[in-house]
Amino acid sequence: MNKFYAIAAAALMAASAYAQDGAPLYVTGGAIDESEGAVSPWGISNWNAEDPAELTFAEGKYTGEFKGITMFKISTAKGDWDAFNAGAYGCKYGKEPGKAVELEAGYTENIVCPWPGDYKIEVSGDLKTITLTTDTPNPNPGGPTKVYLRGEMNGWGAPAEWEMTYAEGSYYFNCTGEQMVLAGQTFKIADANWTEINYGVEEGAIVIQDDVAIWEPNGKDAKFEADWNGGVKFTIQEDGTALAEFSSTAIDIPASGIADIEASDNAAPVYFNLQGVRVANAENGLYIVKQGSKVSKVLVK
Repeated sequence: MNKFYAIAAAALMAASAYAQDGAPLYVTGGAIDESEGAVSPWGISNWNAEDPAELTFAEGKYTGEFKGITMFKISTAKGDWDAFNAGAYGCKYGKEPGKAVELEAGYTENIVCPWPGDYKIEVSGDLKTITLTTDTPNPNPGGPTKVYLRGEMNGWGAPAEWEMTYAEGSYYFNCTGEQMVLAGQTFKIADANWTEINYGVEEGAIVIQDDVAIWEPNGKDAKFEADWNGGVKFTIQEDGTALAEFSSTAIDIPASGIADIEASDNAAPVYFNLQGVRVANAENGLYIVKQGSKVSKVLVK
């Protein structure tokens, strides 16, 4: 009798493990807004938990192909977000497409694609693994991800003039002239698609100038009590948190953040603004000047 129950229990467990095979599996997510180079809500069914897209089941796996996506969520249930999240499966996929990654039941964070692009999503019939494949080339192979100050001051976009400069393992930015963050304006530090890098603060926290604070992945919007027209150094640490230092004045950006320059000390000087962006015609203001291997700051009048 005991042997019979043991066999029955094993059969029940096996059936439970594969009970999902063929049952509906839903997906919804975000896509690229090519006109802005940033994330658009018009992705896989427009982040709609009540009417999501459905992956196709065949030959023991679920599949779906989607254009220009950045991130998504999968679930065995649809309805409101509480229902969708209750049946959610997910993982931190990483930066290597084509690799099968283990899924975790109850994982409610977004599954972020290795980079924005066209992806085929494949989920095993037992919901144990997910594989993302793409023909979209890595837009930034081997280089640092482009990061921006994004907030109410620039319509939460990712314009070039708010791009941070990467140098010596940190991101730098200097607000100059009318380019500033006004008191009370909310902002974050993130990449163009809010995917790989998306940092904020604890809820209700105020950014203090001339102080170092810890910023968290997927944190809340930050803001200043007074207008800010200075510099920031932002460093992502091994544990995933980041150190952010907002100074009340401009900061020095390491020269290693400047590329594509002449090697000879006799070369013509090349001018960069304090954000490390090359300037064709330097007008009144403070600039970084690179001449061969020499780097200096020069005030142009």
